Amino acid sequence: MEHAFAQASALLKRSPKTDQRANRLARTVMMFFDRGMRDPDLIAAVAANREISLEFRDITERGSKPTMRERVTAGQIAAALSESDSNSGSEDDSTEKC
Repeated sequence: MEHAFAQASALLKRSPKTDQRANRLARTVMMFFDRGMRDPDLIAAVAANREISLEFRDITERGSKPTMRERVTAGQIAAALSESDSNSGSEDDSTEKC
């Protein structure tokens, strides 16, 4: 879980120790682990994605528009998720050939 938390923090470009939202992110990582997820990379991506969703919700409730950094971060996580999907598919192909 610690690796998933650190990776989620890195995806969000936040400090895992000093960011004011680190506690919420840690609880999110633990929640996905408790629900049976065991792949730390997947937990990190899903937790980071959920955190971005929560931030967008908070922003829209305040009535302000998301900043460029918030929009870019969401795009970076989407790209990381698609890279994971394409990498996992190629690993499965190589395993089948063996």
